[in-house]
Amino acid sequence: MIAGAQDPATTPTDLRLIADGVANSVLHVLDPGAHLTSIEQAGKVTALLAAHVRADAQRSASYAAGMRVRRAVLGDEHVDRAMAAATDFTMPFQDFITRMAWGDIWSRPGLDHHTRRLLTLAVLTAVGNELELDMHIRAALRAGVSPNDLAEVFLHTAIYAGVPNSDRAFELGKNALADAVGSTEHDTP
Repeated sequence: MIAGAQDPATTPTDLRLIADGVANSVLHVLDPGAHLTSIEQAGKVTALLAAHVRADAQRSASYAAGMRVRRAVLGDEHVDRAMAAATDFTMPFQDFITRMAWGDIWSRPGLDHHTRRLLTLAVLTAVGNELELDMHIRAALRAGVSPNDLAEVFLHTAIYAGVPNSDRAFELGKNALADAVGSTEHDTP
């Protein structure tokens, strides 16, 4: 939102009240500027509008990239379920993790997805985050991470982050492997 510092009709204070009620809004006050700031400060207004459009395009690109990686790592079924369960309350979080975790971090060129998967498993084991750990174990198995790689991560984590957390990771891994074997047996003719 753009206000003119000397606007007597829609003062900067008035526009601040409006901006405070609009999610993700930003207020810019141009000085000098009255009620026709878009004409009086055409260059500055154009620059602000262009920056806003570029930021929105960058945000959309980050979301699209994040959704591609999120689907590649976790699977379409999981992502579709998460998005279908989103509410007005939880959608900002879905947007945030899609852009930041998947669009920014998992999309970085420095590490391949296999290495990122193993790091994620180690960190989730270390902090004892069972729900996320179980989800990432299952996603890793679907992606072809070997049970031996899982075991090595959990053993390594036991030394540096604690045996109880790694014990629980082994239990979750065992359950995921049993489920994977069970679903494979049912799928074969």
